[in-house]
Amino acid sequence: MPSRQGLDTYAANRALGRGEDERDYLVAAQMLGAVGVERIRLLSNNPDKAAQLESFGIGVSERVPTGVHLSANNVRYLEAKRDHTAHTLDLRGPGLPLTDLTGLDPTGTDLAGL
Repeated sequence: MPSRQGLDTYAANRALGRGEDERDYLVAAQMLGAVGVERIRLLSNNPDKAAQLESFGIGVSERVPTGVHLSANNVRYLEAKRDHTAHTLDLRGPGLPLTDLTGLDPTGTDLAGL
């Protein structure tokens, strides 16, 4: 989120002497591998997450973007994610619904019929 000084989340992290986004998905890839998952459908707006998982040996067959709940309080934060790190965020209007996740399993199995 923007700070009171007007920095977006990435600039604020840099101002603190940190990387823009220090998240690492190695442990997630290890956990998926430990249970035998080699390929997933990833529910994420973050292209870096998909790239990291693939670099750690987990195939991403599809990246399924989620919706957002846009408000006056989070619009600059979401714009920074969209504009600075290419998150797939549709910020056309307030109250966009979240993606309906009913029946979806991240391994790509359709659970609706179970």
